[in-house]
Amino acid sequence: KLQVDGEIADSRGLRFYLSEGATWYQSRTFCTMKNRRLCSYDEICPSINNDDKIPNEMKMKRWVPMRSKGHLWIEARNCGLTSFPDTAEHSGLIPCCSDSQ
Repeated sequence: KLQVDGEIADSRGLRFYLSEGATWYQSRTFCTMKNRRLCSYDEICPSINNDDKIPNEMKMKRWVPMRSKGHLWIEARNCGLTSFPDTAEHSGLIPCCSDSQ
């Protein structure tokens, strides 16, 4: 079950919500409930892995769901892409963007 424990902003002001038990679909729904959407790869990377405002120990343990047709996840520490089953739960950094940003 998705649990959101707070948020952190990167140096550009993009907010990531700290989550446990996040699936890709739950992450998308979470953003939709905030009248936002999951961010795209270009909105997240490559700056997340070089951003000092997000602690390295957090980046080493968390995955970032991204807006994509293949329901992909970004490895926060290096911006690598991977696909997991849609029901797989992760410790995540959920990025919610708006089209007006």
